[in-house]
Amino acid sequence: MINITALSDMFDGDIECVKELLGLYLECNADAATTIEAHYSTQDTEALFHVFHTLSGSLSNLCEEDAVPLIREAEGISKRGEMPSRQQIDVIQQHLSKIAEQVSLSV
Repeated sequence: MINITALSDMFDGDIECVKELLGLYLECNADAATTIEAHYSTQDTEALFHVFHTLSGSLSNLCEEDAVPLIREAEGISKRGEMPSRQQIDVIQQHLSKIAEQVSLSV
């Protein structure tokens, strides 16, 4: 989950700025779980790497604390040209769903 307090602190408590950032994340990544699934089903490790790399950067910047380590692990695996396990993909997708819900409630 995103640590809203830490994110807010980064912007000196400017809640409107935080809401704008969260909205932008949601706009750009609303279909991330579906995209991951599509690339996983076609075994496209290069495309998976790019999705995971983008997500790890975006979510790190938003003070997300739970999914980022899992995404970074999958990013490293896919960067080596290997496929993350089905379980890893499922857990990441669950986290992305929770994050999307959290963000939707926050904006």
